[in-house]
Amino acid sequence: MNMNMKYLYTDPKSLDKLLARELNSLSFDDREALSEQLHGVRSLAPIETAEMLNVAFHELQLEINKQITTVLSQSQSQTQLPQLPQLPQSSTTSSSKNNSNNNNIRLQRRREYLIRILSTTPESLPSSKASPPPQSSMMITTTTTTICPSTTSSSSNNSNINSSINNKDNNKTKTKTNNSTCNYTYARSFQFCIKFLRSELFDIKKSAARYLKWIDFLVDYFGGFALTRPLYITDLQKEEHKLLKQGQLQLLPSRDRSGRRVIVFLGAYGFGYTHMNRFKVCMYIIGQVASDDEFTQKNGLVGIYSHNSTNSSSSSLSDDNNTVVGGVVVGGGNGGGNIEYGKLRKVVEYISHQTECIRFMDAIPLRYSAFHCFLGDDLTRGMILNMIGKKTRLITRIHTVCSITETEYLLRCFGIHTDNFPVTNTGSIKTKNLIKWIKQRTSLENQQRNWDVLSSLSQNESNQSSSSSASNCNRNRNQMMNIGIECPDLNSVLIRNGGAAQHHPGNVKFRSILIRRERDRENLKTRPQKNQFLNSIIEESWANGLRFLLYIDKNDWYVEITDYNILRTKVFQAVRDQSVRRKRNEPPSPSGSEGGIVVHLHHKVVVSHDSSTNLFTGLDNNNVSCIGCGFLKFKRQKTMEHQQK
Repeated sequence: MNMNMKYLYTDPKSLDKLLARELNSLSFDDREALSEQLHGVRSLAPIETAEMLNVAFHELQLEINKQITTVLSQSQSQTQLPQLPQLPQSSTTSSSKNNSNNNNIRLQRRREYLIRILSTTPESLPSSKASPPPQSSMMITTTTTTICPSTTSSSSNNSNINSSINNKDNNKTKTKTNNSTCNYTYARSFQFCIKFLRSELFDIKKSAARYLKWIDFLVDYFGGFALTRPLYITDLQKEEHKLLKQGQLQLLPSRDRSGRRVIVFLGAYGFGYTHMNRFKVCMYIIGQVASDDEFTQKNGLVGIYSHNSTNSSSSSLSDDNNTVVGGVVVGGGNGGGNIEYGKLRKVVEYISHQTECIRFMDAIPLRYSAFHCFLGDDLTRGMILNMIGKKTRLITRIHTVCSITETEYLLRCFGIHTDNFPVTNTGSIKTKNLIKWIKQRTSLENQQRNWDVLSSLSQNESNQSSSSSASNCNRNRNQMMNIGIECPDLNSVLIRNGGAAQHHPGNVKFRSILIRRERDRENLKTRPQKNQFLNSIIEESWANGLRFLLYIDKNDWYVEITDYNILRTKVFQAVRDQSVRRKRNEPPSPSGSEGGIVVHLHHKVVVSHDSSTNLFTGLDNNNVSCIGCGFLKFKRQKTMEHQQK
């Protein structure tokens, strides 16, 4: 039987025993560290320094060269690449011949791009890049050394950029197919390699092995062009765009309490699509977008799988189609939830699909630091645990709750905000934030392409630029490098109208600084003193790791404020608003003052503990003593006060 048609049903009880053995093999401190990491209260990432990054990057390049040389020294008959999952074939003989031919083609192609990577000189680390990359969430970094653009006019630059982009679009097919002229500088760049170091906690050998696995994955699913530049959303085909817009795989627009990105798998993800479609969408969202976030590189990604969704691409699975495998019921079952389980099994029940998923988990340039699986079906749970691999199983929590409300309560216990959880109480998938995210990514990547083209143009004319144009070069470079940010980190101060950013952690930290320092401004009289006061607040904010982001309504993203004058204006407005809030919340000043002497008026307040119904006692013409009538007592008291006046 063809390997693509073989099924793999793992006994859930045996997997539970395996998970228990894996946890018991760890020391108490290691188990405690994994548990605290899962809850988001501890990070296993080491403290990074400029010297540490420089040494680790250099050692990684040497280890990559060593492992590539070892692979190339092996003969073709000794090397067997993992078989890519395909749709089940009707003829086993023809499929076996195709598999052998495909393996030989892939081996030859692999040898070619490994030789090109080995011959590519690793990117040098200048003094400006020896320090850790700036803390920017979802900032797409460039792959070459920053070079000033040419000194031509802005109109000529724009025309050159547009013409270059049009030429690239026209030759898109040639770029993907012709790998002999590709420049693999991106695959040896610092921004690309640092992901693997952080995912393996700076273990050089493991980082190099993960690097080579991811290189193979990129070429197998996208082609050789994926080693020359980052993946873009336009690299996905029509069917993959359709799968993406269904919303069964979403990157949440918010972070957990420790600042990690959160990805959510819903229902039978990719049911009705090919395995190639499912993995290419995963590679783009997880392997490119999520891995570009520096904080997630250091602290890991949070994964959530929930079966509580009804937006499946197909509902042709029958409720009565039940079989028994190993004493466990397999099939649709009775009810919508069991139908979802049956669809999920149709996606992951093949051996090749599960082994390819394990290979994917070992190759992505990002590690999972927490994985929550909401499954009530034992057989499906066994498949999922078998697919995610040992490392991810150790930080996995299985939850058997059914409703969305219970799911959100449990996620909040682990520090995950559920305000943007993409499932309604009825099980429908929310796609509003997803559509917004797709537009943001499209705009961000177009901006990145413009910067790449500008860098290539400036590289050709850098030798002809004069020293007098250095300021113009720096100004244009800063404008292009100020790329939009669609998911700010926890240390960002969000500046926008309305109360959307009021409770953001960065804004809370900045507001605490203003509350403590705002009263000092009242004692300042001269303008230089007030300017120095604003500068001290900005410096204190920077010292606390904060950065200031301005919201752009047009693009629906944030950009970092790099102009110091604009930053001072925004900080001044924040100080003024804090002063207004303080005065509004203060108690009113004492009333009544004569000749500078404050006259305190003491009012005697009589507090009655009687019930409010006591006021109406004795008003029903019954023979009830008026002594207990609160209303009559109140009337007599008012009459006596009037007579005394």
